[in-house]
Amino acid sequence: MKTSELKAQMAKSKGEYKEKESEEQSENVQNNPHPIEQLVARVFAARNAAHREHIKTKSFAQHMALGSFYDAIIGKVDEIIETDQGMYGLIGDFSVEDVKPTDFAKFVREEAIWMETNREKFSKCAATLALVDELTAIYLQAAYKLTNLA
Repeated sequence: MKTSELKAQMAKSKGEYKEKESEEQSENVQNNPHPIEQLVARVFAARNAAHREHIKTKSFAQHMALGSFYDAIIGKVDEIIETDQGMYGLIGDFSVEDVKPTDFAKFVREEAIWMETNREKFSKCAATLALVDELTAIYLQAAYKLTNLA
């Protein structure tokens, strides 16, 4: 097969893949958000909850741990989104639930477990998954600080 024919075949395959992915993404957004969209929505919800707790707490250690947590997760989820979109295109829309955990350390630990459990569903891109691992670490560090230092 000539190089020009190979390039044409690859371009056609890529176009078909992108078209199929767009159709699947539209369907997922309408019926069941793609796991990466679920991740982003959950991170935004955790950020809002952490900021609310950060403002209310009387503990300096908890105040600092929560502040570090909500600052770090937004930057990290932004990296995750940009990396994944660089590989696959724009993610779909999502909505953010208002969560009000009674035990924030337990909440962030459970969210970290959810991320770890669903890690392979978020993306096929190794770079994206490496960033998800870093996000999970931020959650676990916050759980440690809130449990042992606050």
